Amino acid sequence: MARTPAHLSFPPMDIRFWSGARTHCTVARWNNDVPHEPWSKLYLLASGRARYAVVWPGEAPRWTELRPGSIYLVPGGCRQINACDRDFVLDWCHFTVQDESLAARIAACERLIAFPAADFPGAGEVIAQASGAGRLRGCALVYALLARLPEPVADLYAADRRRLAPAVGYLEYHFLKPLTVAGLARLVGLSPSRFQTLFRRTHGTSVKAYQISLRLAEAKRLLRAGGYSVAEVAARCGYADNPFNFTRLFTQRSGVSPTAWRAAGG
Repeated sequence: MARTPAHLSFPPMDIRFWSGARTHCTVARWNNDVPHEPWSKLYLLASGRARYAVVWPGEAPRWTELRPGSIYLVPGGCRQINACDRDFVLDWCHFTVQDESLAARIAACERLIAFPAADFPGAGEVIAQASGAGRLRGCALVYALLARLPEPVADLYAADRRRLAPAVGYLEYHFLKPLTVAGLARLVGLSPSRFQTLFRRTHGTSVKAYQISLRLAEAKRLLRAGGYSVAEVAARCGYADNPFNFTRLFTQRSGVSPTAWRAAGG
């Protein structure tokens, strides 16, 4: 594994990995259109091929052919489209960053960025295990990849990101709780309307939609792990009082029901 450059040190909370695994992706499971993905991703195909597009507001999809031999950085905060015509095997992880310089480098990516996997021996295992025991190795890989990106131009919303950072961090660690915009706004001394405006500007979506995305990511992790019924997953992800709403949201965002998603192999 390539070393992290000396000028890029990482405090423990700068990078959070939400989920990751090696997955056998089926045609039925992979072909979908996700309105908004809050996290960035690392993809490395172990076999097969696929297509992936990021879509920024008002623009056409920017497609990338995914093939073995490359690590793909997928920028978050936008609509994303998946497509394939046959099954394939994928090492993947989802992550978010709090460090301003890291966020700026990712935000400057207008499409998927490919890196030679040969430069990072063992990257597939690191990516698949980043959300578990391999978190530190995952952090090192993210930093090593981002260090290869050019210095981004000035972030027009850097001041807004700094202002919201405590509230966003709180949201990302307490997303299973019944949070309110007013409560988050108080954490950073803003009115609810101003907080919502700045959040949309910096994250491309509403606070509610962002929280839903985080909850559904946790739901997918639990469904993949097994041992829980759909009703139990709903309860653990903040929908104990309304499992029907959980199923509706999951189906809207993923294109299939929780039961079908798990049956297809997650």
